[in-house]
Amino acid sequence: VLNKSPLERDFINQLANILFEKPIVKVKGSHLVHVALNKLKNATVVHLINTGGPHTDKNIYAYDEVPPIGPLTITIDRPKPKSVVLQPDNKALPYSYKNGKIVISLPDLVIHQMIAIE
Repeated sequence: VLNKSPLERDFINQLANILFEKPIVKVKGSHLVHVALNKLKNATVVHLINTGGPHTDKNIYAYDEVPPIGPLTITIDRPKPKSVVLQPDNKALPYSYKNGKIVISLPDLVIHQMIAIE
């Protein structure tokens, strides 16, 4: 990678919004979050992956640390859940629900966390 530009990220994000006009998951608060959506038995699992750090520096082969990012607001288009749990902490997450959307506030994302929705 020769450069790291928020303009390129914003451009790709705009294209994704055109191609996927009704995404299941939206994250606000940082551009440095990768999202993966899975199903596990009866649960929908949203993986949040912190991609902060000096990835574009070819002289760095390992990371001493990855800085936490946040706060984040995660909006998930799903029916009203029975439970919303942060994993691997196994901690119930407070959320709001309106118009078919679950809204969660996450104070920070260290490296990788999952939101399990049943």
